[in-house]
Amino acid sequence: MELIRSLKDYPPEARGGVLSIGNFDGVHLGHRALLGRTKQIAADSGVSSNLLSFTPHPMKVLQPNLGLKELFPIEDMIEQVELLGLDILVIEEFSLQFSQKSPQEFLQAIYESLQPSHIVVGDDFRYGSDRAGGFAEMKSFGAEHGFSVEQINPVDLGGVRMSSSMIRSCLVSGDVRAASEYLGRPFELRGTVVGGEQRGRRLGFPTANLSVQNEIIPKVGVYVTELVEAGQSWPALTNIGYRPTFEGETDSLRLSVESFVIHGDFDLYDKEIRLKFLERVRPELKFSSSDELINQIEQDVQFAEDYFARQVKVD
Repeated sequence: MELIRSLKDYPPEARGGVLSIGNFDGVHLGHRALLGRTKQIAADSGVSSNLLSFTPHPMKVLQPNLGLKELFPIEDMIEQVELLGLDILVIEEFSLQFSQKSPQEFLQAIYESLQPSHIVVGDDFRYGSDRAGGFAEMKSFGAEHGFSVEQINPVDLGGVRMSSSMIRSCLVSGDVRAASEYLGRPFELRGTVVGGEQRGRRLGFPTANLSVQNEIIPKVGVYVTELVEAGQSWPALTNIGYRPTFEGETDSLRLSVESFVIHGDFDLYDKEIRLKFLERVRPELKFSSSDELINQIEQDVQFAEDYFARQVKVD
């Protein structure tokens, strides 16, 4: 896949392909349907498949007071689009100046750079200043400039329409299983392992403390996870929270993400890792003693081991 950082840098020799446009935060099942259709038409026509997306997310520019938190860093979208097999990904910088383009100017900018043969969009796609442009305007513009436009129906799972905002709601409530179903893959946190208080090691459960890159983190609690580093993965148990049992200590007011690798103890400091969230175990609790905490962690580890054992049997 070729990654292009601006419309103006699109290679002229690649013009004439099939194009999809959108934010694609999470590249969830709805996004995948859209990109699958884009790729299919391109393959049938013998032309390139393209996605035009934007950074930062337009809502962060247009309504910063909302405090929108994206599901993943932009690198995730790049990886997922490449895995899906598209030929070209264009990531355009979204600014206030860009947002002030009229719908006609927005379409003109795309046409001048890509000259697509066909555009595929979702049923709720809007564009241009005040989001005034819609499918009818795009179809009319396409008829004038020699390309066709297609609008695909929304994807739903169990009667729930796929959307990035719906997945955010799942994560905020701790329902990582539902979030993963809607994403079509486990939700994951990315980041670097940093030094901690060594408290877990003293309790007999050494943890990797993650400095998180994601803007959104699942609800405080304990989760069954899979820790991935350099292409290798291990079953793990992850606690997100404020360590209420150790209230008053130096780091008790800071949200932490700590992972215990089950049946493994190795140095992950300064390593880039990913945590794939598979199942919520319980909320974070305050214990009266370290022994009570250790007993609960042992139960949590057993829960995780049973979870992974069930997956092996299913496979």
